[in-house]
Amino acid sequence: MSTESAGTVTFLFTDIEGSTRLLRQLGDRRYSEILAEHRKILRTAITASAGQEVDTEGDGFFVAFHAAKDAVRAALTAQQALKAHAWPAGAALRVRMGLHTAVPVAAESGYVGVGVHRASRISQAGHGGQVLLSQTTADMVEGDLPNGVRLRDLGEYRLKDMPHRERIFQLVAPGLPITFPAIRALSMRSSRLYAVGLAAVLMIATAFVLVRTNVVGPRGGINSVAVLPLENLSGDPAQEYLADGMTEALISTLGQVGTLRVISRTSVMQYKGAKKSVPQIARELGVDGVIEGSVLRSGNRIRVTAQLIHGARDRSLWGNSYERDLKDLIALQNEVARAIAGEVRANLTPEQATRLAAARPVDPEAHETYLRGLYEFNKPRTKEHVLASISQFKRAVERDPQHALAWAGMSYAYVWLSLGDDPDTPPQEHWASAKAAGLMAVKSDPALAEAHAALANAVASFREWAAAEEGFRKALELNPNSAQVNVWYSELLFIRGRMPEAVQQVRRAQELDPLNINTNAWTANVLFFARRYDEALDQIRKVLEIEPKFGWAHSILGRILIEKGMHREGVAALRKAEDLGFLHPWHLGMIGRAYVLMGNKVEAQKMLTRLKQEAKKNPFADAPQSMIYAALGEKAEAIAALERGFKRGDDMAVLKTAPWWDALQQFLALRQRYLLYPDVPLSNKPSWTQAPGVGQENPQIAIPQYRDRGFRE
Repeated sequence: MSTESAGTVTFLFTDIEGSTRLLRQLGDRRYSEILAEHRKILRTAITASAGQEVDTEGDGFFVAFHAAKDAVRAALTAQQALKAHAWPAGAALRVRMGLHTAVPVAAESGYVGVGVHRASRISQAGHGGQVLLSQTTADMVEGDLPNGVRLRDLGEYRLKDMPHRERIFQLVAPGLPITFPAIRALSMRSSRLYAVGLAAVLMIATAFVLVRTNVVGPRGGINSVAVLPLENLSGDPAQEYLADGMTEALISTLGQVGTLRVISRTSVMQYKGAKKSVPQIARELGVDGVIEGSVLRSGNRIRVTAQLIHGARDRSLWGNSYERDLKDLIALQNEVARAIAGEVRANLTPEQATRLAAARPVDPEAHETYLRGLYEFNKPRTKEHVLASISQFKRAVERDPQHALAWAGMSYAYVWLSLGDDPDTPPQEHWASAKAAGLMAVKSDPALAEAHAALANAVASFREWAAAEEGFRKALELNPNSAQVNVWYSELLFIRGRMPEAVQQVRRAQELDPLNINTNAWTANVLFFARRYDEALDQIRKVLEIEPKFGWAHSILGRILIEKGMHREGVAALRKAEDLGFLHPWHLGMIGRAYVLMGNKVEAQKMLTRLKQEAKKNPFADAPQSMIYAALGEKAEAIAALERGFKRGDDMAVLKTAPWWDALQQFLALRQRYLLYPDVPLSNKPSWTQAPGVGQENPQIAIPQYRDRGFRE
C-alpha cells in the first residue's frame, strides 16, 4: 500500500457467490475472462469513490475508505454496474459485499484489528447481490444516503468468531434485488433460545414466548400483510408474466389463512417499480407486515425468495429461498404461505392446513400458458387483451384438462366480454361459455376458491341468485381475503335489495383493496342506494381527490347531491360525467328529475323529449323517462316507461333501492315480476353446483344486454 490511512476507516469486503460452481460450469478460460470483467467493474467503482485497494485474492476484494458514505457509494455503484452488465448466458455474477467502520492499526502489510475481521464476517454472512452494513457504518451514513436509498434493519446476529453480537443492516436501492434468504449468521433469537435450552423445559417455553414477542409483538403483531410485486431477476421483460403470476398466486394462497388480512393484487401492483420505503407502503395500505420477494427461472427450475418485513420498523422478521421444478410450483407457493403463516403465528383451521399441505403437480407447459393468459387478462381490459387471455386459457386446458385455475380464468374472461366489450356476440353466448368453464373449474378442483367464484359470477349473469349466493359464500369460505369476490357478492346483495349486508360486504372489499379506485367508487354507489347520503358523499369526494377525471365518480356525485337537495350542483356533476365520456341515458332522467324538483318543468320536458328520441335507437332510454314522470306525479306514464324498458332488456338492478321510484306504490307488482327468481333456502339444496338452473337458462327471463349495477363503468 502506498499510503497508510489513519483514524476511522470503513472497510469493504466482496466476493463472488458460487465462484467454484461457476468455474466448473464455465471452464478455466471463460471463467478467467468473466473474473477480469468483474474486477474491472469493481475497480472503476472503487476508484470513483476514492477507495484504496488493500488486497485482492481470487474473486475477493479488500478495500479501505476514509469516509463511510464513499464506501456505501462504491458498493452501490458496483452492484448497479454488475447487474446492468451483459454477462454471457448462464454466467451472471452475483457479488456479496460487507461494510464495517472501525479504528484499525495501520501496518506495513495493510490493516490489523478486530474491525477488519468483523467486516469480513459481515460480507460472508450475505448473499450474492446483497450489501450488508454494521451498526457503526449504518449510523454514520443514515442521514447521508443517495436519493431513494435506505437501510433495512435485519436484526442482531452472532458473527463467526466474533465475541459480541452485531446488528446488521441491508442497503436497499431502486433497481437492485431487495429480497434475500436469511443471512448466514446465528440470529440472537436463535442463540438466546439455545442458551435457555440448557435450562429446564418450562424456561425454554417461556423464553420462546418472550423472544417472539420482542421480535413481532404480542400475538405475533402481524395481523395483516401485503405481498409486493415479486421481482423478475431474469432481466428478461418477457418473463414478467411469471413474476406477476407468482405474486397473484402467493396473495391468493395466503388469502386462505382466515385470521390474516391480505391486501388484494390491484392495490399492491400499484407499487411495482415504485421507490417508496416499506414503512410508507405499510402506512398507505394499512398493514402490519410487507412481503417482498423475487423469482428466477432457469429452464424447468424456478427459484423464489421471500422476506417478511415489519412494516413500521422496516425490520426483516423472516426470509427464505425455495427452488423447485415448475411442476411443483403450487406446492412451492403453499410452502411459502405455510412458512409465513407460521412466522406470524396465524391460527390455521384443520381444513386450511390440509389445503395448504396438499397440491397436485401441474403440467409445466400448461401452467406457464395459464400464467401468460392471466398476464393478458390483467392488462387494461380491451377486447383484444381479453380474447388473448381466453386463447391462452384454452391452450392450457387442452394441455391439462384438470387445470382448474385456467378454467376459472376463462370463465371470468367470458363474463367480462359480455359486459359490452364484444357487441358483435350476444351476451347469452358468453354467459353460457362462462358457466361451462366455471363448472369445469369446480369439477377439476372443488377446494379452489377461484373456481367457485367463477361459477357464481357466471350464474349471476343468468340471475340465478340463490345459486350465485351459495357459490360466493363458498368462495369466501375458502378464501375470505378475495376482494373481487367480496365486490361480486356485494353486487348480488345490492340487486336483491339487502343493503345493510351489501354495505358490510363492500366495506370488507375496501379493506382488502384500499387503493382500487373502482372498489372505492362502488362503495360510494352502494352507500347511495342504501340512503346513507352523507357517507356516500364523503366517500366519493375522496375518490375524486385521487382521480378528478373519473367520469363514473362524477355520475355518483351528481345523484348524491340531487338527493341531498343540492339540485344545481348535482346537475353540474352529471354534465361533468358526460363531458368526461361517461355517457348514459339515465343521466338525462336524473337531470330531468332535478329540474322538476327545482320547479323548472320546461327543462324537464326537454329532457323527456330527448329521451323519447333516444329511445328509438337505444333500449336504455325508456326506463329513465320514468324518473321524470314520477317526479311530475304522472304515475301511469312512469310505470309504462318502466314496462317498456323492462321488455327491451334494461337491467334495472336498482328497482328495489332507487329513491326516484319511491312514490310508485303500484310499481311493487313490477318489482315482483323483475324479482321472480325465488330465494330457495340454501339448506334445501344438496350442492350449489347441482342447484336447479345451474347450467341452463331460465326461459322466463328477458335477458338484458347491459348489466349496469347502478350505472357502473
